[in-house]
Amino acid sequence: MLDLHITVISNDPLVRSGLAAMLTTQSNLLVVGQFSSDDIVQDLEEEAFEPVDALVWDVGWDGTADSLDWHAFPCKSIALVPEECEPASFWQAGAHGLLLRDATPVQIFTAVQASLNNLNIYDPSLTPEPINIIEQSPIEPREELTPREQQVAQLLAQGLTNKAIAQQLTISNHTVKFHVNAIMTKLDAQSRTEAVVKATRLGLISI
Repeated sequence: MLDLHITVISNDPLVRSGLAAMLTTQSNLLVVGQFSSDDIVQDLEEEAFEPVDALVWDVGWDGTADSLDWHAFPCKSIALVPEECEPASFWQAGAHGLLLRDATPVQIFTAVQASLNNLNIYDPSLTPEPINIIEQSPIEPREELTPREQQVAQLLAQGLTNKAIAQQLTISNHTVKFHVNAIMTKLDAQSRTEAVVKATRLGLISI
């Protein structure tokens, strides 16, 4: 699996460096830059913006998106927000993922991965509004996942490759591939990431 390149944005330099250090512990996630919001906007305006897969924004404690506009950036934006925020304002500002500020590296990796597949992830404690931005159609699996398939889905959510899953579960690569295909079929998913998102929304796994 190729590394996902991200840039960390925060107006607090301590938060910025701490978040970057934490994210470097997640395999397949590469932090290539750290900026304040003013600096990254200036780079965009001066056409000095370095392309990345996603921007991970720590928006601070105020929980507002009044001064944010992520539509102009040619990449995905994942917002890290306080519990007291107004989720709708962040979707309208152009966020592709909405997580709490204490999100784990695995959760952030999953949100970035999902956004690259045109899927939006939000923390379950945050209201998924507005409805016309994130379609909340009911999801029902064609068939229940077996306990082993749930194990495999949980490891997929951690960004593990088939080989790594096989090693962790002490099974063959062929068996892992069989389980992944079964999971995608049962969840009517077109990709591994979509399967993870649907399994999470169904409560079959946690991120």
